[in-house]
Amino acid sequence: MEVAQKAWDLLLIDELGLTRQDYKFLSCLARYGRMGEKTIVAQAELSPSTIRTIEPYLMELGFIVKTPQGREITDKGKKYIRAKFETSNSEFPSCFTPHIEK
Repeated sequence: MEVAQKAWDLLLIDELGLTRQDYKFLSCLARYGRMGEKTIVAQAELSPSTIRTIEPYLMELGFIVKTPQGREITDKGKKYIRAKFETSNSEFPSCFTPHIEK
């Protein structure tokens, strides 16, 4: 199990299978609020296809919702990423600086 955990850490994948891209997406929504796909592409520097690939899993986890006005992070999503960065040593060292309002 220790070897597997080290591999996940090297690949920057957390215990839920979230990657740096997922964290960029979530952090962007946490920082700027509800956003459409084009705005997320610009702010999080992710491609439209990446967003369409990762958002179903984030929705399944209950971390984001898709509304007619755009994507929005849920309280559960905010709580998860806040906890990850408050306790981080970090699974995602210096990938980006999260800004999560409390």
